[in-house]
Amino acid sequence: LHTEKVVWVMVLFMMICVVEVVVVVVMMREEVVVVVVVMMMREEVVVVVVVMMMREEVVVVVVMMMREEVVVMTMMGVEVGVVFVVIV
Repeated sequence: LHTEKVVWVMVLFMMICVVEVVVVVVMMREEVVVVVVVMMMREEVVVVVVVMMMREEVVVVVVMMMREEVVVMTMMGVEVGVVFVVIV
């Protein structure tokens, strides 16, 4: 399905960008799939949380803490992509 492609693309993208992968947790329930990837490089923490609802709902949250910068990307389905950049 497209959701599976999105998840694998996100995981492969993060693995290609940062080779160091600390934790990959995959939990599969009837309608929920959660993929958490935590990577630490030079005091940098990258957390990727992918939550898929089988009812045509896909939520992708990317939280990056680099130089006091927080980037959150949320995707509802495949059509809408929103990127939030917060500088603390």
